[in-house]
Amino acid sequence: MRASLHQRRGWSLMELMVVIPLMAILLSISSVLLTAVLRSQGMLWADIQQQSARVRLAVQLRADAHNATDLRCPSPQVCDILLPSGEMVHYEIKENALQRELRQKEAVIGRQSFPLDGLAATFAVDESQERPLIRLSLESVAERVKFSRPARASVVEAAVGIRKSLVAGKSQP
Repeated sequence: MRASLHQRRGWSLMELMVVIPLMAILLSISSVLLTAVLRSQGMLWADIQQQSARVRLAVQLRADAHNATDLRCPSPQVCDILLPSGEMVHYEIKENALQRELRQKEAVIGRQSFPLDGLAATFAVDESQERPLIRLSLESVAERVKFSRPARASVVEAAVGIRKSLVAGKSQP
């Protein structure tokens, strides 16, 4: 009767020897899962950033091409677009980025950079149509980006001088 009145105050050694390893296993599993979640979050963020940069590049390239009066692409890595204001937009593909410079004569007025991580880019001009067509091809290069999925290939096309012809068409009765 005396033993049943005595209340337990702690854990027995056997209970602790079972609970502590179980807690260690749960902690190690949760740390592995947390690492995987953080890695996938980083990859998703990088993919969103890359898609955002591509959209900005496509919008800017199309706006420049549509406003252009002349276009020169002396190599697959360089393209110059002449605007009606006399300014020139110089696109150049460098190692991991596409550089856009707005120039007035020889002075650089503005500069933008678009990242090309995991991509190889080339310019081409198609003059078989009524208006020249500038084409920027973005091809996936898997070995450039480690521990990440390959970037998606895409093509940005823009007709040269559309705005000029639209304005001329509106002014005629």
